[in-house]
Amino acid sequence: MRIEFINPFVEAALSVLDAVLQEPSSKGEMTLERGLAQRESFSVSFGLTGGIEGMVLFDANERTAMDIAGAMNGRRFEEMEPLVLDSMAELMNMIIGSSVSLLNESGFRFELTPPSILWGRDMKLFPINLETLKVPLHSPKGVLTISISMKPRVG
Repeated sequence: MRIEFINPFVEAALSVLDAVLQEPSSKGEMTLERGLAQRESFSVSFGLTGGIEGMVLFDANERTAMDIAGAMNGRRFEEMEPLVLDSMAELMNMIIGSSVSLLNESGFRFELTPPSILWGRDMKLFPINLETLKVPLHSPKGVLTISISMKPRVG
C-alpha cells in the first residue's frame, strides 16, 4: 500500500475534525493488519473503484460517536439515535470529500460507493486480498480510527 494513498485521508480527517470540534486532534501510530479484524461498535464505510480499488472505514465506539455528534449539534446524546447517525455520516462525507479532492490533485482518479453505516457489537471485517492500514486519530471527543484497504487497479 502506497503512503500517497493514505496521507490525504489522514490530512482531511484531521482538518475536518479540528474544524468541527474547534479543538486540535492528532494522529496516532499506524499499524498494518492482514485478515480478520475486530471493529468498534460504530463504523461508516466507503468503497473505492477506478484507478484505486478497496475500502475506507471510519470507526469509533458509541460514546465517541455520540460526543462528536453532540459537538456538531450543540447538545449531549445519551444514546444512539438517528441524529447521531446522520451527523456522523455527514462528518464522514466531509472527510471523504476533502480526501477525494486531495487525491485528485495528485493525479489519482476513482469513484466512491455511497457510504454504509455499520452499528452493533462484535463487528468483524475481512478485506479479501488487501492489507489494511489502521490510523487512530485522537480527538478531544475520543478516538476515531481510519482503516484503509486499497491498492492500485491493474489493467
